[in-house]
Amino acid sequence: MYQNIKLCFTAASDIRNLVQTVNALPKGYQGKCDILINEFDTIASNRNLVILYILMTGGPSIEEAAELVVHLMYSSRLTTNGAAYLRRCVHTIYGDSSRSSDMAFQRTFATRGRGRLYSAQPAMAIKRPVEMFLSRYELPRAMRRMKDVLFDALRVDERHKLLAGLDPPHRLAQNHFWKTGVLAPFSLDLSTFVDPNRWGAK
Repeated sequence: MYQNIKLCFTAASDIRNLVQTVNALPKGYQGKCDILINEFDTIASNRNLVILYILMTGGPSIEEAAELVVHLMYSSRLTTNGAAYLRRCVHTIYGDSSRSSDMAFQRTFATRGRGRLYSAQPAMAIKRPVEMFLSRYELPRAMRRMKDVLFDALRVDERHKLLAGLDPPHRLAQNHFWKTGVLAPFSLDLSTFVDPNRWGAK
């Protein structure tokens, strides 16, 4: 299939819709696919930029990049290596832009293929996301905050409704995820997950 496609995702805070759409393209697709993501939430849009950069640019293998992105989206903590690579990515994307006097933030990045990844947004839009990443938010505080939200007494019905709709093995897995804050198999050693995920979902 060689037909060119142009897609626009508005208010696209959840990048999963984009990923699902791209993965649904016919096998062997040879056309040009231009995708515009327009999101007014600066935290969500810059989190999506970092996720796309990790997935689309050279570096770790596709499998390793996808695993890091899964933890970035769902887990409250990251491995030391994952956090170090994330720091490198953020530095490459933003550099000293948060201290620049420019009115606009514009970047172009080469990808694993022939395409390009572009970002254009007001310079002020990156200020808060960069501050989040540079914060000194330590792991114990992150875990306390996560459990305060998840196990709030006001959300007990919500948790029970979710668990009631799952098969017993899935309930066990969900509880394990809630307790550890890491989306991973039971057998995985979580001792290397020592860095808080400062770019996790809001």
